[in-house]
Amino acid sequence: MTDVAYKSWYFIPVDLPPADAAEEERVFTAQPPMMGMMAVDAGGSLAFQVPTDGRSLQLTVTTTGLSAEGRGADAIEVYVGDRIEESMTQEAVSWERGQDGMNASFHGTLSRPKQIIKLHIPTSPALVISSVEFSTP
Repeated sequence: MTDVAYKSWYFIPVDLPPADAAEEERVFTAQPPMMGMMAVDAGGSLAFQVPTDGRSLQLTVTTTGLSAEGRGADAIEVYVGDRIEESMTQEAVSWERGQDGMNASFHGTLSRPKQIIKLHIPTSPALVISSVEFSTP
């Protein structure tokens, strides 16, 4: 596998519903290159701008084990699009959950990536995410 570096990332605290275009203009600011640990409440999203070459992407979302407790494959919804300001399409990702000490990780494959990949947390409680990694198979 080859790691894929994201160009920028965005935190969207309230993103309901993420498949619809925003009715009012919202400003999205690219964050610093490295994402630190952050809690994403229900209805919030993290979006990443990634280079695309048509190949599928492996996604790994690492969270604290405590915040992932009791969560299943529906803990994270994935949306893709060409621009963060526009509506996005939900993609079906089959997540596999693993445990590594105090951390939990969700692994999935995105078969049709676009330039923007949005990870949406649909339900409470908040999910504490420490890293998001992309790679090609």
